[in-house]
Amino acid sequence: MSAFQPLLAWLGGAAWTQIYVAALGAITLLLFLSGVATRLARRQRHAPVRTFAIGALVVGVVVPPLVLGSVSGFLVPAFAGGVLLLLAMSVGLSVSLQDAGRTVARALRLPQADVLGAVLGLAAFAATLGVPALGFAVWALGGVWGTGALLLARPGLRT
Repeated sequence: MSAFQPLLAWLGGAAWTQIYVAALGAITLLLFLSGVATRLARRQRHAPVRTFAIGALVVGVVVPPLVLGSVSGFLVPAFAGGVLLLLAMSVGLSVSLQDAGRTVARALRLPQADVLGAVLGLAAFAATLGVPALGFAVWALGGVWGTGALLLARPGLRT
């Protein structure tokens, strides 16, 4: 049992915010390298209410079965669904932060607004993590909004 003490201390530690911000930076970098970031941000700016509504609808439809599955004993499927939802929300948050940061960078007339916008958005999100309620609100709203943009960017869902 004493061999697991360092692992349990690490799992209970406060390093998860730094790990999540680093993972969010990696997701943003992957979106930029694949060339999808600006297209998704454009979709999000084009129809902000529609993207938020679709994202809220998806989260509202997915969360109750995950909770019900975990309460009724289907822990592995509920855990897998929760991980997939967390990944979708994180990619959506990355899109939202890049879009918001790009808007600020263009307003300040900074060079390379796309790149600096992503850095500004990630820095602003990292700053909100000092106040847990504000950090959660930014995560939830940005994640839902960006998840809607991800879904609307799919060719079969465009209207």
